[in-house]
Amino acid sequence: MHISQAQQSAVLGLSDLFGFTHLAMAGPLLAPYDLTAQQSLKKMKLWQAIQPKRIFGKSLNFTYQFIASENAELGFVAKSQVFSQGGYKQGSVWPVASDYYKAILRAAVILKPSINKPQVQSFLKYLQSQRAQAIIKSYGYQ
Repeated sequence: MHISQAQQSAVLGLSDLFGFTHLAMAGPLLAPYDLTAQQSLKKMKLWQAIQPKRIFGKSLNFTYQFIASENAELGFVAKSQVFSQGGYKQGSVWPVASDYYKAILRAAVILKPSINKPQVQSFLKYLQSQRAQAIIKSYGYQ
């Protein structure tokens, strides 16, 4: 969860979050982050309470923009949007405990017509390299 600079000084714990007006989330069915946000809020027993405060971005970038522009004080965004080179960017961040939601699994897929193309094989090999893994980790992913 990312918290705008205007709200960060007021956030001390979950009970303090009810002073916000808008909670930005990715639009339903557009991003897996909407589902993880729902799962997390339900686990915290806050899902029903935040219903009138939700606003939806058409994508994660739009959702992040709601927060960055301070049109929403709080929001659920991808960690890569607020984490880079081993640290969090401006604003405040509350990492949601990983046991509050089902993990979002990522995979590389090769389409049948491209399976024998050397560029595809090279790219897959690169994704598994130490260099690519270091880049992925620098954005907070494992």
